[in-house]
Amino acid sequence: MRTLPGPFRPSPGPPREDTPLSLLATPLARSARRHDATGRHDSRPPRSGLRPQLESLEDRSTPASIADLGTLGGFFSGGFAINNAGLAVGDSATPAGLFDSRAFAADGAGNQVDLGTLGGGFSRALGVSDSGLIVGVSTTASGQSRAFLHAGGGMVDLGTLGGLATSEARAVNNSGQVVGSSSDGFFTTQAFLYADGVMTGLGDLGGGFSAAYDINASGQVVGTSRNGSFLPHAFLYTDGVMTDLGDLGGFISEGRAVNDAGQVVGYSFTPAFQGHAFLYTDGAMTDLGTLGGTFSEATDINNAGQVVGYSTDIFGGFRAFVYSGGVMTDLNDLLPPDSGWLALTRAYGINDLGQVVGEGVTTDGFLRGFVMNLI
Repeated sequence: MRTLPGPFRPSPGPPREDTPLSLLATPLARSARRHDATGRHDSRPPRSGLRPQLESLEDRSTPASIADLGTLGGFFSGGFAINNAGLAVGDSATPAGLFDSRAFAADGAGNQVDLGTLGGGFSRALGVSDSGLIVGVSTTASGQSRAFLHAGGGMVDLGTLGGLATSEARAVNNSGQVVGSSSDGFFTTQAFLYADGVMTGLGDLGGGFSAAYDINASGQVVGTSRNGSFLPHAFLYTDGVMTDLGDLGGFISEGRAVNDAGQVVGYSFTPAFQGHAFLYTDGAMTDLGTLGGTFSEATDINNAGQVVGYSTDIFGGFRAFVYSGGVMTDLNDLLPPDSGWLALTRAYGINDLGQVVGEGVTTDGFLRGFVMNLI
């Protein structure tokens, strides 16, 4: 993830009231919405329709469709998460310049909403639930970085863990549970779970550091923590217990995302000390390989088991990928002719409809967020 820029300037305020976030879902995604047996809203497609999506990527004969997420008037943007209604979130530069970027929500069809800030000059949206809750990080008027929750009526500062100065929210589920990390900015960082107005530390694996990156529908949390040997390891936190997921033989691993089946993805060092994307399922960690280079990282997994992330190629350049049916595919190979994209460099999120969000470079040389429809 890109580092936080500075210095900072005043906030432009909350999003315009005439552009409600609920209107940003694409017509196709809205038509896929349904309700589950309890009567609660459920945007996921029927599970019986997920498996063909997995198999279709291996012998694809038609290109995927792709949309530029646009900007808020500046020259760059990035997409970091997408929900099952097709609502993508990320950050964008504004006309004020490089150091004045804002969290946004967009539908990939030219509709984009500035989510404002907590009073500072910077914000970034990092997670979105199917119910439209958005979380991320923003600076305050005093320049502190704080986790925020946006529920349609403006940003709410979630505060910090006691005694720590900063916080960052990374993901939120449909129950409104938020995960992230809180830090003193120097030596202490701890994963948190925010629920019912209370931020609770999740502890660590014995090394005094932890950070949470994702949470699934049942409240399982995935992230990274130092173990008793002070090495970072991926963890899965379930029912109050933090479990070390191990590594691929290179002593270091980091967990990035978890689906509703409890499958975890991230990256780990191999015995050759190369960072490789992994899939952890049924107690075993599997190396997903690379696109020909020495590094890859898995950033998200949907409920069909499709994995996205990025990898280096044989020339050392970064390429966005989707891993499906046992095969890692370069998303650039799925681009239609004359797509307007020079390279899709990173994929950060995938929903159950096979929509991928990330960032890439356009043919005119600008860094832009994208949404690609794999189906």
